[in-house]
Order: sequence, then structure tokens, then C-alpha cells
Amino acid sequence: MAQEALVIGASGMLTEVSRWLARQGYQVTVLGRDPIKLSRIRDGSIHQESIHLLSQDYQQTDSLRQSMTLQTTEKQIIVGQVEPREKRPAYSSI
Repeated sequence: MAQEALVIGASGMLTEVSRWLARQGYQVTVLGRDPIKLSRIRDGSIHQESIHLLSQDYQQTDSLRQSMTLQTTEKQIIVGQVEPREKRPAYSSI
């Protein structure tokens, strides 16, 4: 049985992590808001059959929860890159 991973926000900085996990033999579910960007993750992988796309706005908690219940298997690895709801500067003004 293949190991499984979930990568949240995969279409940005975590694209190569998703592809690396697929090369390591994982079945990788990538979660992101933009279906076109998600397709690029799979299309750029040499293991396209190991990357599964889940287009979902993860700020919409209820619909995210519903989508995730459709994922019936337990994930061994979960990687996430989620932006905070409120973007605040990393510095303070004087």
C-alpha cells in the first residue's frame, strides 16, 4: 500500500515538495485554490499518476471540511503553506 501525503497551498513554494514526494513513491493530494496552477504541478512531474488535484478555497472552512471527508485514507505526511486571513506587515511603523 502506497504512503499518502497532503500538500496544502501546493501551487506556490511547495510545488517541488509535491513533486519530490511523488518521486519518493507517495500518492500526493495537492490542495490549492487555482485549478490551472494545480494542473501545472502534475503536468511538470515525471510521476503524474501519483499527484491528485483538489481545487478548494481553504478559507471556506465548511466546504473544505466536506472535500476532505471525501479523502477516505489517512495521510502520513501533511505539509502546509497557508496565508493568514489578515495580512499584516512584518514590521511596525514609528
